[in-house]
Amino acid sequence: MLAVSCGVCAQTPQPAKMPSHDSLAQAPQPTLGTNLLDLDDGLAILGAALESRHKAERRSDCSHLVQAIYDQAGYPYQYQTSRDLFAGHAPDFRRVTQPQPGDLIVWPGHAGVVVNPAQRTFYSSLRSGFGVQPYDSAYWKGRGRPRFFRYVKGTPQPPVQTAASRTATLQPTGFHTGGEDNRTSSVVESKAHDLSSPDLHPAAAPVSTITIRSPLPTGDQVKAALDPQFRAAGQALQSRNVLAVYPALVAFDRLDIQKVQIAGDQGWAQVTVHGAVLVAGADKRPRKKVEVERWSLHRVNDDSWELVLPSDTTYIPRETAVHLLAQQLAALTDEASDSTAQSNQKVQLAHWLNVLLH
Repeated sequence: MLAVSCGVCAQTPQPAKMPSHDSLAQAPQPTLGTNLLDLDDGLAILGAALESRHKAERRSDCSHLVQAIYDQAGYPYQYQTSRDLFAGHAPDFRRVTQPQPGDLIVWPGHAGVVVNPAQRTFYSSLRSGFGVQPYDSAYWKGRGRPRFFRYVKGTPQPPVQTAASRTATLQPTGFHTGGEDNRTSSVVESKAHDLSSPDLHPAAAPVSTITIRSPLPTGDQVKAALDPQFRAAGQALQSRNVLAVYPALVAFDRLDIQKVQIAGDQGWAQVTVHGAVLVAGADKRPRKKVEVERWSLHRVNDDSWELVLPSDTTYIPRETAVHLLAQQLAALTDEASDSTAQSNQKVQLAHWLNVLLH
């Protein structure tokens, strides 16, 4: 028997199919006299929700988590428990029968944020951590029929107060420019393209080589050199359309250096990439769960070697990819343009956020 308040045992969701814009927009017309969030607003909330996976406190309960997500997206409301939300006691929300991305999904004792109504998935604080699950699974059906609520724009907002010990904080934790990251600067040098330059193709790889200052590089030294470079790649992509990276942008769970082989002035590092997901690019090869590659090493002088990164792939950690996709999804909703291309881009961003959380 499962005893759940705001956490559940993780279930394995079915693989998601690429949703269309029409499949995401299933909400009815707003009730006369109200100004409910539209699909673009909902996608901004979805972006904040999926970005929170790596930023919120693991002890946060579901009700505080969804409140923090809405606050992060720019739609604050006075804290309500899931039971109050379910009962309709939250004046900032209206109940809807057909959800759209970003709506609240609520049971008595649990709350989350709708990810994709077509796939019937939602995001919440689960017993296994923050993640996405299907709300039509046997377990969730056993909890009863959920209710869906949509935020009402333009309502006066009282000061929002939350208990500090229970609040889900969404402050950024990545992309540090000081502290521990600077410790590698005396050991590692990078030859990087300036992605802000208009003369370069926007998909140019942010780093082509890394110089490792060591007479004989070890696996740990190669790993220490790569970690800050992956973070730098994420920073370089913040000003770019992530979905347009060419030839390939791959998110990964973990990267290990299994072996370093040196012979004279040449060598290679055996790199094992775990959980690779092809997020964007012209390279349509299916990615394996575990990929093994050899990256070349060339001696520079007696005290340093140069590691050559793949020219056909930009690698970034999965949490960095989630941050970038969520950030760009939220930014798109702030733009006045509502073109078909922009709408399609929002759908793709939402899709890949969903994929990266599975």
